[in-house]
Amino acid sequence: MEAGQQLAEVGNTGNTSEPHLHVQLMDRPRLPQAAGVPMAWPGLTLDPEERERRWTTGEPKPTALPGFPENGQVFTAP
Repeated sequence: MEAGQQLAEVGNTGNTSEPHLHVQLMDRPRLPQAAGVPMAWPGLTLDPEERERRWTTGEPKPTALPGFPENGQVFTAP
């Protein structure tokens, strides 16, 4: 992937109640051998007060990256 390349399109298929996207960055292409890699999304605008309460899961884990959206957090991207 290159910086600025489209990652996905968000839609509402399958057993979902609204459009959403799951994202994971890995160090290898095959899931059984891969490890998760930290990622950053520069330019996100996070509003700490704006959350979708149905999707919040409590306080972030100690390993959560600063500036990365928390579960349920609404954000805008450039």
